[in-house]
Amino acid sequence: MKEIKKGLKLKLRHLLYGGQRRDTLKPLTYKTSQFANQASVTVWTLRYYDKVGL
Repeated sequence: MKEIKKGLKLKLRHLLYGGQRRDTLKPLTYKTSQFANQASVTVWTLRYYDKVGL
């Protein structure tokens, strides 16, 4: 697994892509707080989901 600073542990297949074709874009990286904001959840919630494997 790849750990991005104090963020979520993501496997390579979980990298996020924008709204265009996957083969033409480079993966985006977000800070945990940025991703939580985009998902309308708290950072604590994301860390909990990561801990329980969701």
